[in-house]
Amino acid sequence: MVFSLVLIAAGAIVLLLYFICSIKTKIDRKTSAAEAEEEKRRRDAAIGKLQTPEEIKAFFSEISEKRPSLSSSLEGLTNQLDTINRQKEKLDRLLKMNNLLMFENTKDLLCRIEDSICINCRKAANECIVNDGNDEAVKENIVPICKDGDEKLEQVQKYLNELVKYTNSQDSDSDAEKTLKVCCDTIRQSLEKI
Repeated sequence: MVFSLVLIAAGAIVLLLYFICSIKTKIDRKTSAAEAEEEKRRRDAAIGKLQTPEEIKAFFSEISEKRPSLSSSLEGLTNQLDTINRQKEKLDRLLKMNNLLMFENTKDLLCRIEDSICINCRKAANECIVNDGNDEAVKENIVPICKDGDEKLEQVQKYLNELVKYTNSQDSDSDAEKTLKVCCDTIRQSLEKI
């Protein structure tokens, strides 16, 4: 009888340990999945941003002081960083003020545009580093980089204008929503070129 009780208790302990281990395994899987997702997000952010806009501006300022002939080209890139920041703020205000929850996902598009502009700035910074002493080559190589950023910013501005048109017309203009979708698709396509 004592042996039966010991056997039942041992079985209960084994069963309890099994449940504890299975729960721990599930928790570990969730934790490792969350950690993997966080690592992927960090890696993507590092690839996407490469440097923060503030670091890029500081670097361009330093280069402009040392190489004044590049200051206007680098200033154009710095202005692009400022412009996308202002556009992101405008979008945020429009969405909040007009309670446009269905367009919340477009914030991500503007963040991706900002990432793209930061990558372009990094390319320009690389040109400054590699072509030290050859400012004409740097200027020549920065032109398409600036053009790409300007085109993306124009698309974003067009989208913001269409969003205002949609918001102000609501039911009176059924083409506004279609135009917004076209603008978003155009921005997405420009990001696929990265």
